[in-house]
Formats: sequence, structure tokens, C-alpha cells
Amino acid sequence: KLGAIAIFERGAPEALSGHVAIALAEDGGVVTVIGGNQGNMVSIQKYPKSKLISYMWPENYDPSAYYGGYK
Repeated sequence: KLGAIAIFERGAPEALSGHVAIALAEDGGVVTVIGGNQGNMVSIQKYPKSKLISYMWPENYDPSAYYGGYK
């Protein structure tokens, strides 16, 4: 998922708010991301995978062209 947009729930799961960041790594139950407005600055943070809604790629993007088959 390296480089994908990670979308996390924020607040109640049915709320229409959330947090987005760029995925750097996933290890067990933790997703490491880089994003803005994390403590009012751009930073690297870890979030529980249980809060992850989805990983998203831009339409027609083929990550294997950049990561040697990694998806």
C-alpha cells in the first residue's frame, strides 16, 4: 500500500468526517502515514488499522510500474 491514500474514520464511524494521509507502511495492527494537520504540522504518525476505512489509488494508476509489482 506504499504511497496510497489511507482514509481513516475520525469520531463516530457513521460521521461524515475523517482523516486522510499517505501510507508509508503497515505492520500488524498499525498503519504508518505521513500527512498534514497531524498535531498542526506535517508529520509521520501511526494509526490503528481498526480505524482504517480504505486505501485509495488515483484512477488508472498502476503502482506496479513504480514498485516492481508491489501492490
